[in-house]
Amino acid sequence: MNVIGIVVRGFIIWIIPLVISFFFYSPQRELVISYALFKSIMVVVLTVTTLGVNFVRPVTRYSALAVALAYTAINLLLDMFVLLPMTGMSLNAYLEQIALVYVIIFAVTWGMLNGRNRNDSPQAQRA
Repeated sequence: MNVIGIVVRGFIIWIIPLVISFFFYSPQRELVISYALFKSIMVVVLTVTTLGVNFVRPVTRYSALAVALAYTAINLLLDMFVLLPMTGMSLNAYLEQIALVYVIIFAVTWGMLNGRNRNDSPQAQRA
């Protein structure tokens, strides 16, 4: 896997939930559903999107860890440069409401890719 592939997939993980979130806001920029329901939907969308892009198979555990860190960092950086200015949200509010959820990106990516590496190992193929 190359760096461009990692960046593109990291961007996909970020843009899909962002676009879907627009459907839950009125033209006046107000949520049309409860905040709790919105957060739940966004967590599901983020998880499913992260699962969907993790079809790449790194060769080593280090690669799985590197990809998981890269996806998480890409999403945090995009939020810092796009989402925070767009919403006017404070950094503290962002950290409390959004940033912690990005642990999902790291956990799903690292777990899924690391699990694939173990299944593709010579020991697993002999079993």
